[in-house]
Amino acid sequence: MITALFDDHYEAFVTWRENGLSGLTCIHVDAHLDVMSDGFNQESLNGIAQASNGLELARFRGNPRLPWGGFHCGNYLFPGLLDGTISKLIWVLPPHIIGGETFVDGVRQEAQNWLDLKLDEYRSLTGKDGAVEGTLEGCPFVVCTAQKIPSLSVHEQENLALDIDVDYFVKNSDDSIWQTPHQLFDKLGKPRPKVLTVAYSVDGGYTPLRHRYLGEVTREVFANQDSTIYRELTDRIVEWDSSDGETEELETLLSETPDFLKPALYLRLERPKEAIEIEPDYQVRFQNLVARFLIKKEHEQGLELLEKGDDGTPESLYLKAYLNLGKGDALEARRALSRLLDHPELKEIERSRVLILKANACLELGDSKEALKLTEEALSYEPDSAEIHYLQANAYRAAAKGKKAARSIRKALRLAKGRVSSLQMMLDAARIYDELGQAALAKSTRRELKELDVTGRYAIKTVLDASKL
Repeated sequence: MITALFDDHYEAFVTWRENGLSGLTCIHVDAHLDVMSDGFNQESLNGIAQASNGLELARFRGNPRLPWGGFHCGNYLFPGLLDGTISKLIWVLPPHIIGGETFVDGVRQEAQNWLDLKLDEYRSLTGKDGAVEGTLEGCPFVVCTAQKIPSLSVHEQENLALDIDVDYFVKNSDDSIWQTPHQLFDKLGKPRPKVLTVAYSVDGGYTPLRHRYLGEVTREVFANQDSTIYRELTDRIVEWDSSDGETEELETLLSETPDFLKPALYLRLERPKEAIEIEPDYQVRFQNLVARFLIKKEHEQGLELLEKGDDGTPESLYLKAYLNLGKGDALEARRALSRLLDHPELKEIERSRVLILKANACLELGDSKEALKLTEEALSYEPDSAEIHYLQANAYRAAAKGKKAARSIRKALRLAKGRVSSLQMMLDAARIYDELGQAALAKSTRRELKELDVTGRYAIKTVLDASKL
């Protein structure tokens, strides 16, 4: 079995590529889907498909602390689906991740949050035996909890990639461990993967530092095919966390644990120096603490902490912008994004993402003129982005420039044709045509929207629009 343990989940793709693996059935155990298409263009996708090692792949790497542009932990599965590295994707997620009226509805919405789905792929996602099955970028796609993992064929078992993120085990509401690696191993049916990749995901705030030890535990359990390894020790730590146990219990446990577990115990004993002496990666990073508040949507607390250590780096400005956007303060978000745009180290694709965020903040503040300038610059980096053309259409509409808005939204619709995002664009296009007095064009656009709507969410909107005319 090939095994790899790392912090940045992007390294899973590097592991697969350096070992010449392709056609994998990937069981992706994670709180996140990691299939964003943002950050790539055709040139980078072609380069990734041809790269054979980590050094060659690094050319397309984005800043892992600025997850907008380039190859990173939130999009590493996307090129794998396109180039044949992954032939089937099974996303095993925590049950509390999915909302929606039904599991199918929730999965459809969550998948669309990650990737602008093709209309037929959105429609393909249907319930079967407690899971959701369909296709994603042309590959078979399954979403399920661990106890609903589908049966695998002999070929799939022989070419199995098990890809686990430690943040899967952590419940964001209170940072507790809701399932242990041992329980996961048993619920998955004790899989025997060809390749096992495990990500700590501490960097970026996804996994609290105190739970980092679960990375080693996960590797040992699945690599050795033994759910008894470190089970008692792990259970005792989890129980101590949940009960806020006595210090003496941890002191006793220290004498019984292997070295890799001791730093986690020292952190709980508030003795960080001793933890770092054993494992330097147990050094607390300020920005990870702030990012944790962002992930938990505790925006005020994150901003309060950030004020104590804002160093003006792109990473801090990124966090400040998103925390302010989360709390609904578009003005402060715009200020942070303006400072971020002044940093020369941003790559073009990263700069484009910042421009999009700032343009949205400007529209919220009623500054359509500035939003138009920002979208124009963003299009110089990503001329074929349906998202940016659509944003520009909204800016033109806010500026009462209906004809230009119509032209921009038609470009967006051409680029987004056959994708779920095109549905909202069509609704807005019809509204623009109404404002221009082009009733026939508005009517035909709504008729087409009704025919294509796979979500079932636009019928009432078109009726309401018609009632206002």
